[in-house]
Amino acid sequence: MARMMARIWCTNRNGFHPASAPFRAPAKIGNSLHPYQSLTLGTKVGDEMERVLSNRDALTAGCELKEIRFMDQIHSDLMVEAGVEYRMESCDGSFIRRDSWNDQIGLAVQIADCVPLILFGGDVIAAVHVGREGLVRGMTESALAALSSVLDLTQLSATIGPSICGDCYPLSEETYLAAAERYPKSIFNESERKIDVAEGVISILESHQIPWTWFAGSRECVCCDESYYSYRRDRITGRQAMVVSW
Repeated sequence: MARMMARIWCTNRNGFHPASAPFRAPAKIGNSLHPYQSLTLGTKVGDEMERVLSNRDALTAGCELKEIRFMDQIHSDLMVEAGVEYRMESCDGSFIRRDSWNDQIGLAVQIADCVPLILFGGDVIAAVHVGREGLVRGMTESALAALSSVLDLTQLSATIGPSICGDCYPLSEETYLAAAERYPKSIFNESERKIDVAEGVISILESHQIPWTWFAGSRECVCCDESYYSYRRDRITGRQAMVVSW
């Protein structure tokens, strides 16, 4: 069975990741100042709201979309279906079924360490935010359960974007055990209590036989690579995003 292809974009500090779907934008976009420079897309990180909204407008124009819908991400297991009227949903996953009104609408997930997960197939696209808390709370499973009500999961494919790698992610003993016990494949280094959240997500996808790829073709760590925002590395920092549309 042929699988639906989606257009997926990813940003970094200064603009579009080169592996992104075609975009119309200069090499560098964004007008935020240090420590958020340049293309921060997060409205809750301390940057001036006017600059963040301008950055979001530049992203939308660069993707040649009419609108990009962001979530109010709360490290939950909540997955919602986007409706005709846009409102900022407090959730960590959103999906949309293709219709005449949404051909030029994108769904976005913001990240600065957490895993951006894009799901697509049939007539559905979804953007999902999975951090350490979201992994343990079952955000990935919640997303798949919601999508299973509108399509057969055998139609789905997944793309996983840049996130913090296991080597950069030591945790407290309690937090480590919560993730490791439920998702043993997320264990990166047991003696140093390090977890790779992306590997936990991958283990869930593979348990459902959902094919997946790294966005850029290989693992990228936002903490190792300073072209990305990373909360674990910098604390005061911005947010990049992944966007999906048809």
